[in-house]
Amino acid sequence: NARYLRWGDDGVTTQSQKGHKITVETVDLRAPTDPPVSDPTSSPVNLPTLKPILSPTLSPTVSSAPSNVNLMGYGDFEGNSTDTINAAWASSCATTLLDVNSETTNAADIHSGDHSYRVTGGQCSVLRMMGNHCPANRMANLTYGDTIKISLWVKMDEPSQVFQMFTGHYHARKAGRWARPTDDSHVISRTLIDNANKWKYIEATHTVGPDWTFEGEVLAPKYCNHYQL
Repeated sequence: NARYLRWGDDGVTTQSQKGHKITVETVDLRAPTDPPVSDPTSSPVNLPTLKPILSPTLSPTVSSAPSNVNLMGYGDFEGNSTDTINAAWASSCATTLLDVNSETTNAADIHSGDHSYRVTGGQCSVLRMMGNHCPANRMANLTYGDTIKISLWVKMDEPSQVFQMFTGHYHARKAGRWARPTDDSHVISRTLIDNANKWKYIEATHTVGPDWTFEGEVLAPKYCNHYQL
């Protein structure tokens, strides 16, 4: 159910968003039944133009440095329409693709390039599908043992806010199909952003696989929406 994937199982039975245009593309999905419970990120949040970058290295070759190849399509928010970005970066809150060329855009809200992604409306989350069989222009397939580097610039409207990154994993063989690992292997980073209206650079690495493992068994995500950032 797309509503549960985007809004979460929080008792809300209807979407509160205004009507919007739907952009259709071919994505190999299977609709899970139980949604993940998203840890909140304080908002508003501006996600800027150059990032995030997901760069893999193959584990356990720990001496390997992450490559500079961006595995994530639409990761820089440049050269794409609002509909495309909103489809790639679903959120439980209101989103706006800011354009530096717009008269209504504050240039300080654009870190670099021409666009940034603004999320407003309270505590909310932004998700990105990155499981198997995502469209080639959306996300390169990840495999067990890959190490990815995630980097981005973030700006908050209020001081002393926490920005969190974590993964969600669905599998029909888990008792709770979106159940999280008890070892916190799904947690990528938690960052305190002290200052309001000031860009902060965040970089973190994450090893793919421990967050797929339950009761000693690796349960690889089968479809694009079964593994999410």
